[in-house]
Parts: sequence; C-alpha cells; structure tokens
Amino acid sequence: MAAYFVMAKMDDGDAPFNETVVNEIFPENYMLVPGHVWLVITDAEGSYEVAKSLGLVSGGLEEASGMIVPARGYWGFAHKRLWQLLQPDGSNDSADPAGQRSASRIA
Repeated sequence: MAAYFVMAKMDDGDAPFNETVVNEIFPENYMLVPGHVWLVITDAEGSYEVAKSLGLVSGGLEEASGMIVPARGYWGFAHKRLWQLLQPDGSNDSADPAGQRSASRIA
C-alpha cells in the first residue's frame, strides 16, 4: 500500500471534483486534511493510476483539475486518524528516508 496526497480543484456549489468522488473510489482509505487535500491509501502502482481512478486525467471529469503527489516521506503532528491511515500496522516508524525518527499520534 502506498500513500498519495490528492490536491484537486474545489469550488462552491456543483464542483466537478469533491469529496464524493474520493469516497466512491477509496471509501475506507482516505481522509480530508485542511486545504482541500485528501490523503488516500491504495495499491495503485503510481500517481497516474490514482489520478485516472479519480478522473483527474484528460478525458476524465470535465473542468476538473488536480495533482497527485506520492507521500514518500512524512513527519509532523496530526490527527490520530491520519497516522492510522499512514501506519495501519500501528508502527511508530515514519516513512521519512532520513530514518531514526518516530511518528507521534495525537487525538
């Protein structure tokens, strides 16, 4: 499983991309983080596959725009649910390639 940040165009009203789109594709494996960014956990082989599944490619959702960024390293303080998505096995190891760091979980 890999983690990806989905940054997509969000408008008020009938936006072509919204949380419903993410929920349909990743119903148990996503979280909205502040700023209209979703963290999704998936077996997809790369960013393009995640974008394609969400309709964020040419021929996808009309007028939608966005970017998929792999979360290859992370560090910080966040809601417990975010850490549970990133570390489903409950480990305290971060994906930070610098290593020797541990992740903190806060409620």
